[in-house]
Amino acid sequence: MAENQMPVAEAEMNINDTVILRNVPVGAKVKLRNGAVGEVTANPRDGAWVFLRYVESPDPAQVGTEGNAFATEVIAVVEGGVQAAPAARLSPALSRGTTEQLLEQLLLEREIEQFLYMEAELLDERRWSEWLELIATDIHYHMPQRRNVKFGEQDRENTDAESEISWFDEGYSTLAGRVRQLNTGIHWCEEPFSRVRHIVSNVQVVKSEGDETHVRSRFFVWQNRLRDEVNMFVGKREDILRRDPDTGWKICKRTIILDQNVLLAKVFTTFF
Repeated sequence: MAENQMPVAEAEMNINDTVILRNVPVGAKVKLRNGAVGEVTANPRDGAWVFLRYVESPDPAQVGTEGNAFATEVIAVVEGGVQAAPAARLSPALSRGTTEQLLEQLLLEREIEQFLYMEAELLDERRWSEWLELIATDIHYHMPQRRNVKFGEQDRENTDAESEISWFDEGYSTLAGRVRQLNTGIHWCEEPFSRVRHIVSNVQVVKSEGDETHVRSRFFVWQNRLRDEVNMFVGKREDILRRDPDTGWKICKRTIILDQNVLLAKVFTTFF
């Protein structure tokens, strides 16, 4: 043993005489308070518990079975030792290329995040005409309906824009018409105005092809109408954004995957 290095079991003990499980590697053997010894088969690394296979036990019937052990049950690591925490790693999308390329990718992700947040701000503040300026004239704005399907039929879960009905299947002229209607102030289902908040998260740049970038994100949209009518919409967006000299980006395709199978909202005027 190297000088000043504590024994494995001592190095992994905390002040409550239990083992700190976070960095105990798969394959290590740990001793439990009841005298059993288990080989770690999986470690979620939350410090709370590990999965193990019993190799010794006061109860012979337990040997060879699998279970889990909480941190308070584990009193020592008897074989395997501490595995250092893995070094922080970039996501697969950022794990290759030169430093300059990685910085360029990070800046692109940041730029797109800010664009999507700005879009949400325009919608929440009812600045629909300004929002429309972010929309490409050749946009396909599509929200399929969702089916409840059997296992193995996942390809049927979302309705097809070419041959089946959708919640939204619109182009620029339809979106512009909806904006004009809202701006008249006499749109019956938005009089008085709804209060809407868009929360956008999990923004991922999937790939870039020329001036176009494919982006995924998640959304939560909260709407309050009149006094006590509340609607909530949750789902995923798949966008294709195109570089634009005036607005930075234009949305030229948006597919909205709503996680509700049945819409309970009385009206459906929200942009996503």
